[in-house]
Amino acid sequence: MNKLGLYIKAYRMEHNMSIREFAAHANISHTRIADIEKASSDQDINLNMKMYEQLAEALGVDFTTFLLEIGLLDSEILSSPTITASDLVQVPVLGVIRAGEPIFAEESIMSYESIPQSDVQGGEYFCLLVTGDSMKDARIYDGDTILIRQQADVANREIAACLVDGETATLKRIIKTGQGIFLQPENPKYDPLFFTKEQLANHEMVILGKAIKVLPRTIH
Repeated sequence: MNKLGLYIKAYRMEHNMSIREFAAHANISHTRIADIEKASSDQDINLNMKMYEQLAEALGVDFTTFLLEIGLLDSEILSSPTITASDLVQVPVLGVIRAGEPIFAEESIMSYESIPQSDVQGGEYFCLLVTGDSMKDARIYDGDTILIRQQADVANREIAACLVDGETATLKRIIKTGQGIFLQPENPKYDPLFFTKEQLANHEMVILGKAIKVLPRTIH
C-alpha cells in the first residue's frame, strides 16, 4: 500500500472510523478515499493540493509535516538553512497530456514536486517524468524529473517538452530549419523526428514548454 493510504487507514483504525465516516470528516468522496487506500503505489494517486490540505486538516496534522510524512516534500530541501516551507512552491508532475485538454487537468497530474520559488519566477510551470534514454547525452536520464516553463515556442537548439500527434509528450532538442522543425534526441541510437511547416500548422507537433532544469532525485 502507498504511504498516504497507510496513513489514512491507520488513522481510521485508531479512531474506529469507516471509510465513509472518514470521507465525510475530510469532505472528500468515499470512493476517492477507498481508491487512495487501494492504490499500490504513490504514483497511482492523483490528487490536487486542495485535497491534500483537506486530508491534513482531517488527520489533525500540520500541512508541511503531512507532506513530509507521505513523501511529497523533500526533507533535505526543507532542512536547508536557506530554504523554508514558505519558500517552496508545489509544482504538478504531469502524466498523460492530450491535445485539446487543459494541460493542468486534474486527471493529468500524477503528483507534486516541491520547488524553490526562485526557480519558478514568471509564468506557469510543470514537471515531466522522463522515460527512456533518448536524452542521456544531455545528462537527462530515465526516471529524471524535469522542470518545464510553459511556453509555446523556444529558441533554436533549446530543449523542450513537446506533444506529438496529440498524445505523446516527449523531451527533445529543438532544431529549426527553413522547412520545419527537427526533434533531436541526445542519443545516437535514436533518429530525429522532422515536422514540416504544414504539419506544424496542423498541430501534429506542439511545443509545451522549455526545459529549465533536472530536479534532484528524492530518496524516500
